[in-house]
Amino acid sequence: MIHNSSAPRSGRARLQAALASAGLDRHGVTGAAEGNRWEMVIAGRRGTATLANQWFVIDFPSRPGRPRRPTGFLAQNAQFSGNAKFVFDGGLVRLRAEVPIDEPAVQDSDELEALVMRSIVGVSVALGADSVGAPPKAVLGSAAVAEQLTSLPKLCAEVGWSFSERSEGRISVDLDVADGAYYQANVEHHPTGIHIGVNPNRGDPPGEEISRLAIAALMLSVTGSVRMVSAISRRSNGEPEKGHDAHFQVRLPATTSSTNLAHSLSALSVACDLCGREVRALAEDPELARAFLEVCHPRSLPGTKARRRVTAPTSRERGETASHAH
Repeated sequence: MIHNSSAPRSGRARLQAALASAGLDRHGVTGAAEGNRWEMVIAGRRGTATLANQWFVIDFPSRPGRPRRPTGFLAQNAQFSGNAKFVFDGGLVRLRAEVPIDEPAVQDSDELEALVMRSIVGVSVALGADSVGAPPKAVLGSAAVAEQLTSLPKLCAEVGWSFSERSEGRISVDLDVADGAYYQANVEHHPTGIHIGVNPNRGDPPGEEISRLAIAALMLSVTGSVRMVSAISRRSNGEPEKGHDAHFQVRLPATTSSTNLAHSLSALSVACDLCGREVRALAEDPELARAFLEVCHPRSLPGTKARRRVTAPTSRERGETASHAH
C-alpha cells in the first residue's frame, strides 16, 4: 500500500529531480508520475516505482512462463548488478530494487541520482536476463574500488560494530541478533561494489535437496519484507564438492558511507533474527523441510510442476518487518 502522506515533499522533490536528471528515456525507460507512484516500462515490461516511508521501491512481476525453483532464484540473485533481487511476496514472485531516500548518506543530488540509476540499471539487466533465460552481465566498477579497499576498516570503525580484519581485504562484522545467536557478516570489495553477506545456516550446506529448496523459499519470503537484503547462493568456501550455501546479501556502491553500511548491517541482523533458527532447523531435518514446503510452498516440492505463483508465506515468514526493517 502507498501512503502518500508518509513521503516528505523534500524527499519526493529530490527524487523527481534525480529521475529527471538521470534521463530515463535515454536508458529505454519510460515513466508517468502520479502522486508518489510511477508507472514504469523497462525493456518492454511494465512495473511500478513508489516513494513511501522514505524508500524508493521499483517493483516488477516475474516473467510468465517456465520459472525456476527457489534455489534457481537465489542463483540468479547472485548474478544481478546493483540491488535488484527476486523475492516472494504476497504469493507472487517479484523483481525489486530499493533505495533509501531521506538519509544523510543521500542528501547530495548527484549521489541520489547515481543510486537511482544503479537500481534502474540493475532491474533493466535483470529483466533482460529474465526474459531470455541468460545470466546478466556484471557491471564493472571504477578505479574507486582499489582506492576504497583500504577504507573498509575505517568505515566499520565509524559505525561502531565489532569487527575483525581478514585476508585479502575482507572484514568480518559481528551482527546484532536478538536471539543471542552468533552471526558474522563478511564485508568485501568486488568489481561491482561492496558486498556484505551472511550465512544464516552457519554450517555446511544441507545435503538434501528438499532442505535446500525449503531454505531458499523461506529466505526469499524474508527478503520480500526486509529492505536492501537479497537471498543468494554461493560456493561453500570455494569448494564445489560442498555445494552452494544460501546467503543473505546487501550490495552497496564502491564508494559508500558509514550510514549506508550501518543500515546494511542492521538489515542483515533483522533477516537473521527472523529466520536464522528456522533455517538451521530446515537444514538439519529434511522431513521438517518437506512439511514446510507442503504447507507454505507446495509448488516448490520436487516433482511438482513449478509455476510463477507461490503460496502466500506465513506471518512468521514475512516477519512483519515493515515497521523496523528500515
